[in-house]
Amino acid sequence: MNKRVQTNRIVQTIVADYDILSTAYHESAHIVISLINCFKVCIAKINSPKSGEIEYDRPDPYLEKSRRIQKKIVKKEIEVKFAGFIGESILYENLHLTKSVPRSIKNGAFYDFKESSRLIRDFSISAPGKKTFSYKRNVKKKIKKKLLTYWRDVVLIANLLLKKNNLTYKSIKNCLIKFSSKKTFWKRIFLFLDKR
Repeated sequence: MNKRVQTNRIVQTIVADYDILSTAYHESAHIVISLINCFKVCIAKINSPKSGEIEYDRPDPYLEKSRRIQKKIVKKEIEVKFAGFIGESILYENLHLTKSVPRSIKNGAFYDFKESSRLIRDFSISAPGKKTFSYKRNVKKKIKKKLLTYWRDVVLIANLLLKKNNLTYKSIKNCLIKFSSKKTFWKRIFLFLDKR
């Protein structure tokens, strides 16, 4: 085998490994923010190097009669949607020492962005145009602050996801309660979620 072919295979392996790593952090950030917002994460998995998903239970805003409660639920869900992108961005910044996030990360979060925009529009969270842009910017800042506060937990869950590829509520709960430096906080969250 010539050196050029060998080099191409090494580069492809590195890219595939980075894709899996960024997907794990993306899903892990969704998980941590979901839990902080008291949404019960049922399943999290990596489907392929560039694809993952989580399923979580939360009150259905469409069934809520109170407009105030509807908006509260939707705002929490918007935070969850933005969390994946922000988690990947933090990982990228840490690995590359730059705040300039590549388009591939933004493209990977396309569905999350689209869903956030739909929720903002459907529930009149903010007025269209500059107000919506400002609202999204503020949510991203808020989520980044939360994720940085719980970054070690994002890393714990990402590593578990990389190891197992498929997580359940029970495995996420066990990981955070046993290994997090914020055990007391997580015990309170899971106690609340277990009662629902």
